[in-house]
Amino acid sequence: MSNKITFNGVEFYQDESDIKWKNSTLPNSIGNHYDDYDKILVVNSTKAGKQTDEHAMLKDHYSKLYFKFLNLCNEKCKLITIEHSGDIQQIAHTQLLSNGGKKFLVVILSGDTSIKELIEGADTLDILLDILHVPFGTANALFWDLFQVDKNTDIKSENYVSFNDILQRQFLQFVKGTELKGKDIPLYTIRSTKTSERVLAICFLLITTGFHATLLKVASEPAYATLGDERFLKASNDLAGDKYHYNNYIEIINKSNHDDVIFAKQESSYFGIFNQGRLERGYDISPMSDFTHRYILSIKEEEGKKQEFFNKILKGYDPDTNALIKMYNDDPLVVYKEVDTNVDLLMRIYPNTKENICFEKNVCIDGHLVPEDDILKDGYLELSIEKIGNNNIKFFGI
Repeated sequence: MSNKITFNGVEFYQDESDIKWKNSTLPNSIGNHYDDYDKILVVNSTKAGKQTDEHAMLKDHYSKLYFKFLNLCNEKCKLITIEHSGDIQQIAHTQLLSNGGKKFLVVILSGDTSIKELIEGADTLDILLDILHVPFGTANALFWDLFQVDKNTDIKSENYVSFNDILQRQFLQFVKGTELKGKDIPLYTIRSTKTSERVLAICFLLITTGFHATLLKVASEPAYATLGDERFLKASNDLAGDKYHYNNYIEIINKSNHDDVIFAKQESSYFGIFNQGRLERGYDISPMSDFTHRYILSIKEEEGKKQEFFNKILKGYDPDTNALIKMYNDDPLVVYKEVDTNVDLLMRIYPNTKENICFEKNVCIDGHLVPEDDILKDGYLELSIEKIGNNNIKFFGI
C-alpha cells in the first residue's frame, strides 16, 4: 500500500508514526469514492476509551484527518465533537433526518456502545447508512473482525501490529476506497416483556449476564477511566474475592414456540448469547461466533473452585481457538451451542435465592447495562430478542 496519496491539491503522507497532510500540485492518485453521500459526519466521542491526554490528542488528530480528506471529497461533510452519553442518539435524530432514501456516511471515533447508540438513533429513519468504526473505544469488539486484525498483543513479537499502525492502515484503506467494502451485520431488537414490549436496545454483539456483565459494571467505575482494555483484567481481579456473587438460573426458549426449549433452566456463572465473541483484540471467548453464527455459552462455577472457573474464562486469551472449543465440548460444566439467528428468543433470568448472599443480576447489551427494574417481571427478569428483518446499515470492513 502506498504511503503517499494525493487528492484535490492535498497530499496525505506517513511521517514516522503518524499521517499528515500538505498542499500539493501533483495529480490525483485516487478517485473520489465518497461524493455520492447526501451528508457525511465525522464524530469524535471525547469520553470514549482511555481518558488520557495522549489518547485524546491522537483521537483529535484522526478526527481532523478524516474530516480534511472527506471535506475534499464532499462539501456536505461535518465534524462533530461530543462529550456526553446519549449525544450520539441525538445526533442521529437531528443530523440524519431524511425525507426518505437518502445516503449518509458516519465516521465514528469511539467504541461499541457509541455505535449501538448511533444505530438506535438511526433505526427508525428511512435512510441508507454506512458506518466506519475508528477504534477509539475500550474494547472495540466490532472492529477486530471487521478489519481482520489478529489476536497478537505481544509487542515484542516479530509480527506485532501496533495501535498506531492499525490506525494508519485503516485510514489509507479508507482513502483509497477500493480495499474496503460495506458489510451487513445482523441486528437484534431487545425488548422488555414487562413494559408492553418496550424496546430497550438494538444489539449487534452480545447479551450477557453473570460474570461478564458484573465485570462490565465494576470496570465502568471512575477509578478505571484512565485504562484501556486492561481495565477488564484489573476488574476481574476484583471479582476474584468474595465481594461479588453472580450465579443465577438462566432459561432460553423460542419466543414463537414455548415448547422449544433452547437452553433448559439451569445455574450459570458466565452466560452469554454471542453474535461476536472477539471482545478485545487478544480475547475471543466464543470463536465460533461470526455475526452469521450465533452461539450460547454458559459456564458454571463449582462451589469452592473459583480459580478453575477463572482459568476457563481466561482461555479466551489463548491463541489456539481449537483448544478452547475442545475444552468447551469436554467440560460438563460448560454449554456451548449454536442458535439459529432467525429464531426469536425469550431470555429469562431467575435470581439466586441462596440465603444470606446478595447475587448480582446485571444484564449487558453491547456494553450497556440494563436497569434491573426495566426487566423484572413476576420475580424473574425477561428479555425478548428479535432479529430485525431488513436494515439499511452497512459497516466498512475488509
